[in-house]
Amino acid sequence: MAVIRFNALKEVFSRKPICVEPPNPLTSAYFGVNVFDRSKMEKYLTSEAFEQVMEAVEKGTSIDRKIADQVASGMKAWAIEMGATTKINIIKTRKMRSGFILSFCMENSSD
Repeated sequence: MAVIRFNALKEVFSRKPICVEPPNPLTSAYFGVNVFDRSKMEKYLTSEAFEQVMEAVEKGTSIDRKIADQVASGMKAWAIEMGATTKINIIKTRKMRSGFILSFCMENSSD
């Protein structure tokens, strides 16, 4: 087991660092641009869905399945407009004290 670990470390330390240029010198100029935030929710959700989501975020109330489906559709439309060419899978919706989190991942679509 120790040999595997030492070989992994040897490999890591032999790699050359990659220089990555930020899109803008100011992080604040691009931080959060790929977040489905309130302004994007207003654009992609119906007014009913937006109001229920905001109530869930602010008061911790639940949203029903119909609204959750609208949120998923809105997120998908936004992601496609942002250039996503992959399948989007909603992983889970979990209730939290401050509202809810919709977690999703994007997988490369080879088919």
